[in-house]
Amino acid sequence: MVLLELREYRTQRAQASAMIRSGEMSDTIIRLAAADFGEAMDLLNYAFSYNHGGHDFPTLLPKIYRPTDELMGCNYAIRRDGRLVAAVGVFPLTWHVGGATLRVAAIGGVSTHPRYRGRGLMSTLMRHCVQEIRAAGYPLSWLSGMRRRYRHFGYEQCGSELLFTLKREDLPAAGIDVTGIEFRRLTGDDPLLADAQRMHTAQPVRCERPAAEFVTICSSWNNCPYAAVVGNELAGYLIAGEDGSRVTELVAPDVPATLRIAAAWCAHRDIAEVTIAVSPANTDLARGLDATAEATTVRFADSWQVFDWPAVLTALLCERVRAGDAEPGRLVLQIGQTERLRLSVDGTRVGAVPTDEPADSTMDEIAAMRALFGPLQPPLPVSWFPLPAHIPHADRV
Repeated sequence: MVLLELREYRTQRAQASAMIRSGEMSDTIIRLAAADFGEAMDLLNYAFSYNHGGHDFPTLLPKIYRPTDELMGCNYAIRRDGRLVAAVGVFPLTWHVGGATLRVAAIGGVSTHPRYRGRGLMSTLMRHCVQEIRAAGYPLSWLSGMRRRYRHFGYEQCGSELLFTLKREDLPAAGIDVTGIEFRRLTGDDPLLADAQRMHTAQPVRCERPAAEFVTICSSWNNCPYAAVVGNELAGYLIAGEDGSRVTELVAPDVPATLRIAAAWCAHRDIAEVTIAVSPANTDLARGLDATAEATTVRFADSWQVFDWPAVLTALLCERVRAGDAEPGRLVLQIGQTERLRLSVDGTRVGAVPTDEPADSTMDEIAAMRALFGPLQPPLPVSWFPLPAHIPHADRV
């Protein structure tokens, strides 16, 4: 009986794939609404748990999975046999970098019911979502997932995130004073919450977090926000997981204060070591942590797709100039078949404009994202790259 059902299942998949290839089968893509919340969460939880253990998306990501028309309308889906069988979410982020504000289409919740896999549903939804993102005028898009899978839709793993591992036993020798620092979990009614929000907003590179959503966003991915308190004043804040050993965000007014909070956190949680994630745009903090860290790791900042090269490159080059990491120079770059740009840095002025000048380097869009965003430095005649493409963990979907 089991073998018969398996043969029938394989036959149905083969027939469905043949119908999709021949154009005999088409699916209507719908936008979800609040009324679809329960069914959509059942699909996501089951699809992700099928291969990767238990999932509860409303608990994991309450910032985007709530039964409202606004949030559920970010999800595109396909119904088959009267049920939701595939979904892809496109969630807007506002990214401040280099003095510019860039809209980012973050893709998440890519799911297909296990019994409907192999029928092209995910590909249909992804192609549709990329078209929608492009039509909506987003300069770029971000997602987390398998490099090989999402390259088909124009995404490439690139950018970088720096991870610094500090050992508690090494911190006293570094002369870091941790006295007077206490920690408490930040909640929506904490009087220091507004100070934490202001501290976050003061960062030159950040994703926008509405004040009413700050704690919810910082609590994503089973993390919690904590206030580092000296007296009754906020010294900084951090976001950490349950055991405290991984800090995905640590914000303080300056590098010495950040190092003090990191060392005090190890003592407070009584843990042997802590790993702190840092954006490559935060060069001062990276250098400060690197001087003390037992280990430093560089990893990809997930996958990106650029739709407006001049806007994105101008913003990221401006950030390099602000950080003092961009020497004067120029580069004419041919990206794909249509985009030829003259990139220039002259003092504090940055340009990324279309040109007819001969290209110094030619590459396709995938190669360009990898070369310009890193994490490795590309073989180009200027030292501006890799550019600091990075989305903080709390803002990911």
